[in-house]
Amino acid sequence: MNSAKGIDYTPLAGELRRYLAQKPGSYGICCQDVNTGKSFGIDEDELFVQASCLKLAYVLYLYEQVAAGQYILEQRLAYQAVDDYSDGSGYLQYFAAEGDRFTLRTLAGMAITLSDNIAYRMIKRFLGAPNVLRYMKQMGMLHPQPNGEHCTTPGDMACCLRGVLNFAARAPELGARLLDDMAHPVWHYGLPLLLPDSVRVAHKEGDLDGVANDVGIIFLPDRPYLLAILSRDQPGVKSGFQEIARISKIIYDYHRHRISEPGNPM
Repeated sequence: MNSAKGIDYTPLAGELRRYLAQKPGSYGICCQDVNTGKSFGIDEDELFVQASCLKLAYVLYLYEQVAAGQYILEQRLAYQAVDDYSDGSGYLQYFAAEGDRFTLRTLAGMAITLSDNIAYRMIKRFLGAPNVLRYMKQMGMLHPQPNGEHCTTPGDMACCLRGVLNFAARAPELGARLLDDMAHPVWHYGLPLLLPDSVRVAHKEGDLDGVANDVGIIFLPDRPYLLAILSRDQPGVKSGFQEIARISKIIYDYHRHRISEPGNPM
């Protein structure tokens, strides 16, 4: 728990523990006030399946390399079915042909907005997984793994979200591009579902059988915060995301009410 001044998260953590005790499945939560760094967690150091949330770290590292002048977004990669094909999420599986070339910008956008597995695998092959894993460690993530079926923690995913914000501060144009993709995915079921449409939520969802995850930045005016919610043993993916949406709404309402209280420090 960060000791910086700001919202007292103790009542919220208690409310969520009581709420989750009545629900099927297991949840890990990490929430951090962007302005103060103050945070709270529920099993934030517990290991969970990462699923497609992993794609965020790969795309972030790609943009880091573009910002450093190593690559340009117009650079094209050729699709190699033997290495890159994957079913599941995304559209490239239906129309990409051997040797088709896609720009880094297109692949990055598809990996985030469509969670396209082939786009992600092409980026991963291009960057080299060991390079991305080193970058994840440099960001402070304690459990970097090369594939989404492996484990991460809510704390690690909050660290990755902080990395997105830090990158956006260093490279505003590229950072804004990444945040815009995160704010406009095709699937908007988890963190933002029950929040007002006017509240911008830049996030990345992930799911597998029994797993529903969503990690993102909620740009609440005057009090933006990071939120990572990971889960397992879900009776269904759809119901898992609906539960994430309810948890997100509880946390949002708590922040909003604390902002409106007289004398509450910003």
